[in-house]
Amino acid sequence: MQATTYEMVRAYVDTIPIIDTHEHLPRYEHLRDKEADVLTEYVSHYFKYDLFSAGLSEALYQQATDIRLPLLDRWKMLEPYWEACRFTGYGRHLDTTAKSLYGINCIDGTTIESLQQAFRAQNSKDNHMHTLFAKGHIETCLLDADDYVIDCDASYAHGVCRIDALVSPTTWKEIKRLEAFSEVSICSFSSYLQAVDVVIGNAVEQGAKTLKLGLAYVRPLSFARVGYAEAELAFNHIFDASHYPRWKEKTILLPKPAQDYLLHHILGKANENHWVVQVHTGIQAGNANYLSNADPLQLSNLFLEYPLATFCLLHLGFPYQEIACVLAKIYPNVYLDMAWNHIISPSASIRFLKECLDVVPIHKLFAFGGDESKPDLMYGHLAMAKEHAALAFAHLVDHRRLTIDQAKQTILALSHTNPKQVYRI
Repeated sequence: MQATTYEMVRAYVDTIPIIDTHEHLPRYEHLRDKEADVLTEYVSHYFKYDLFSAGLSEALYQQATDIRLPLLDRWKMLEPYWEACRFTGYGRHLDTTAKSLYGINCIDGTTIESLQQAFRAQNSKDNHMHTLFAKGHIETCLLDADDYVIDCDASYAHGVCRIDALVSPTTWKEIKRLEAFSEVSICSFSSYLQAVDVVIGNAVEQGAKTLKLGLAYVRPLSFARVGYAEAELAFNHIFDASHYPRWKEKTILLPKPAQDYLLHHILGKANENHWVVQVHTGIQAGNANYLSNADPLQLSNLFLEYPLATFCLLHLGFPYQEIACVLAKIYPNVYLDMAWNHIISPSASIRFLKECLDVVPIHKLFAFGGDESKPDLMYGHLAMAKEHAALAFAHLVDHRRLTIDQAKQTILALSHTNPKQVYRI
């Protein structure tokens, strides 16, 4: 019997190498929690926010993730909320992880103990994370450790220089840490700029493949042009709490003009050196935020003002993905990254893969970034992404939009060739 288009595409997808464009995994294998509990591990990242949305209280969540309590008792605490969320992208993600790694089709009260046993047997191994990378044909990932220090295991990761703490420091402790890593005494706005230049320069010299801006979690993505004098006046407020005693937290709320100037300063360096800048756009992890802060349309002035920097819009700006597509169409230096998308909304991800070729040149699209902190969940996320690619491109072939060879070439470009070229891996 002749294979269906889906079967042919799916078989091809399972063989291709992957460049994973965005992860939050441990910097080194030995930093994993090898004694982890499967229930705690699986609900500790994204799925818990669906559980909270379904009505789970923080107090009950803390009980349910207390590994000192019996596993089945903890499952029963979560079960009603879990069932309410089973069919969300996050819920399906967990079932996909259990099936793809341990052959367990559905996580429920009848399987949770078997899953626990299988998970602990694999997670306790010294090379579990490396095994998953090999099994998924992942050549490397871009590792965002939420830091401008990019130290990580080069056998599976390239560091990402996170610039949030440089643009918007929140405590005096961060200022002192910046002094330590830059070896610059910060006593003025000009010396702060010098320190920023040093730590970013060091990160790039040490192999950072991109800068990363994640401030859409705490402020709008609109960064205005600000003069030096106005920015310096705003910045000088960081010294207001410098005299507080050590036992009192020295918090900083850097005014927007100073933040805006600092980002423009960094992007000027990115433009000068042709660096790549990842930007968190769209939905923020967690519950109860200002979604409008993350609308990628607010970045338009930056795309215009820094044409030699490359901007990668993480998460397609979901639910602003159509806006993100148009931005990538009209700005030569804007690219689209599907990191996290496959578990946010599987249906939207499949639809995007089918429709994006109508709008955006194919070399500007990246198909996968796990955006996970747990290795198992990274692998389950990849399994979903591969299925979405197979479904989407089989549809395009069956509807005579692409030939089977064109579909294969495009999948390889989105999953490997494009990110490898843009990030210079």
